[in-house]
Amino acid sequence: MRGDSSPNELRVTDMTEMRHPSGAKVYLNPAIDCFDGRPAGRGIGLRPSAAVEDAALERACGALLPRERPCVHSDRGVHYRTASRIARCESHGLRRSMSRKGMSCDNVRAEGFFGLLKQGFYYARGWAGTTVGEFAGARDAWMEWCRSGGISQGLGWMTPDEHRAAMGYAVQDVRENVRSPESCCVRSFVLKNVEPNTFTSLKMWSSTFLRTKDRSACRVTSCQAPPESPIIAGKQA
Repeated sequence: MRGDSSPNELRVTDMTEMRHPSGAKVYLNPAIDCFDGRPAGRGIGLRPSAAVEDAALERACGALLPRERPCVHSDRGVHYRTASRIARCESHGLRRSMSRKGMSCDNVRAEGFFGLLKQGFYYARGWAGTTVGEFAGARDAWMEWCRSGGISQGLGWMTPDEHRAAMGYAVQDVRENVRSPESCCVRSFVLKNVEPNTFTSLKMWSSTFLRTKDRSACRVTSCQAPPESPIIAGKQA
């Protein structure tokens, strides 16, 4: 099943670990729509628990229209085989799919998203001097940027949200305490000939590139992490 003919037909999910300089391990479990690579939901925690996956599933299902019943594919991790996950899938009418044993390539769409996450966010700067909460807030903003700020050649140089709107699909908004990329440390693009201390949003870069298709008009930079610390997995970081 390709799952790329319309939104919410096929979603993939997996869990990845990111180590903070403090020694803490932050786990992220996104649900990715195979139609356009748009993150449909996410769970975060300091342990790779079923609660993290359950949170991602519930948030992703919160954006479904009444008749939408996507297939949800995962690897064979123990947190994807719990009674609570099976019950949640059944309650939402979701079809479950799992990779073959020892075949990580079956979940390549999720692994590809993690590659973008690590290169575009995690390795884009050093995280020394930030709290776990600041790190998580920046990561959440990057995830939101993937929906409404990150353009893709495969989508006609549009963002996933713009692409869906252009095709006449509803754009479900499931933001949860997410700050904008302007306030977080994410890899971002600013126009040339702008004052060094002036931040120009990713959205502005995307719009300019859509008009000119000229990458030479842009350069790469980054901005500072937010000072406040959000709540992670029910605890203040």
